[in-house]
Amino acid sequence: MGIRIGVAGVGKLGREHVRLLSADERVTQVVCYDTQPDRAAQVAATFGATAAPDLREMLDAVDAISIVVPTTEHFRVAEMALELHKDVFVEKPIAASAEQARDMIELAAAHDRILQVGHVERFNGIIQTIGVLSEPPQFIEVHRLAPFSVRGTDVSVVGDLMIHDLDLLRFLLGESPIDVRAYPEQVDDLIGFLGDRLPPEHPFSELRPGPKTEGMPEIWLLGSGIDSAKIAADRGLPFSFAHFFGQAAKGPAIVEYYRQHFQPSDQAAEPKVHIAVQVMCADSQERAEWHASSLRLGRIKMARNETSEGIVSPEEASRHPFTAEELRFLENSGMRGTTGDLARVVAELDDLSDQYATDHFGIVTICYDFKARLHSYELLAEAYLD
Repeated sequence: MGIRIGVAGVGKLGREHVRLLSADERVTQVVCYDTQPDRAAQVAATFGATAAPDLREMLDAVDAISIVVPTTEHFRVAEMALELHKDVFVEKPIAASAEQARDMIELAAAHDRILQVGHVERFNGIIQTIGVLSEPPQFIEVHRLAPFSVRGTDVSVVGDLMIHDLDLLRFLLGESPIDVRAYPEQVDDLIGFLGDRLPPEHPFSELRPGPKTEGMPEIWLLGSGIDSAKIAADRGLPFSFAHFFGQAAKGPAIVEYYRQHFQPSDQAAEPKVHIAVQVMCADSQERAEWHASSLRLGRIKMARNETSEGIVSPEEASRHPFTAEELRFLENSGMRGTTGDLARVVAELDDLSDQYATDHFGIVTICYDFKARLHSYELLAEAYLD
């Protein structure tokens, strides 16, 4: 007796699920559903599957389901399927949070259903061969060589890609890591190195910075998240928050965490905060937006690992037809900038000063035209330094 399988989500990856399942002789029927009905109908027609008008109707028609929707929707779809006593295959990462993952596991156990996560790399023939070697690996280095795709950016690169690597480590070693870290030790190494305080057994203990000067340079930690704020606070370092990317919306709370948890040190007796911002200031809003367009297209090219000679020109950026996918990526990339004429830029910077409770700013201006960059700095200097 064959099995009837549903596929929820038929984008680029879901389409492959439908193709492979339709070709599997053990599968008697494939039913697909997508929030875009036309796409579901097109995929179904291509591979001889059936398109369902809604998720519940698909679930009622199948024995098991393959979940290939955005990660943020994994739990909702899996919960519905498991409560209807359907076996579930879900693409990695299993869910948007560990709490949701645990709830899904408990639901599957409660309903005596199969819950399988798509950690397909462990079934790669090479990995299977390595897994039977008698000696466990002593050193593992991982490189991701595939070009960037906007698909999967609803979760972090750790959840989308590195999760494969972490799963392979557990599979090959037969145990979970006790700890995964490196950066905090590198900060400690830098402090010890510049202060000539590394222990004799440290591999850098015989190195000496030069030319030799009195004292040591002030060390600022630049970060965009709570982990960086904690490292700076624990070690008593001045903290520069990268407002121009990452968690800008949470920036004031992250900086406040740093202030509240700061431990005085020989680096700083009290918290010191600096905010790094991207600014493009011009004589008009229109000119500022024109010059800032280079950065938007450059961000897309960088994400796709496309090479270019320097910063793209505004003329090139104006000719680029941004797709809906690219616009979503830019919106969710965390890239933040203050763009406009002097009045608007000053108003936004003053607002940020109030939010972060500091008047120490680092201004980064990335644009194609050097004269436009210089003029942006001149306008700011006129407003703040005169």
